[in-house]
Amino acid sequence: MIVSPKHNVCVTLGTDGVAKLWDFINQKEIYHMKFIGKGTALDWLPDSPANHGWVIVAGFDNGVIRVL
Repeated sequence: MIVSPKHNVCVTLGTDGVAKLWDFINQKEIYHMKFIGKGTALDWLPDSPANHGWVIVAGFDNGVIRVL
């Protein structure tokens, strides 16, 4: 799990390959997507004028890195 430094959300990445975006204030799932491979790493990129703090990088056990 990784928590946004700017927004009231967090992202989880499971060993089943599912990434979920959560609103932890309202305790609701906002979005989810299933990927091939087991999730192994998450990182939230620094806020910039181009990304507005909404770019997450996810790593998987099959060597794939996805930008969410």
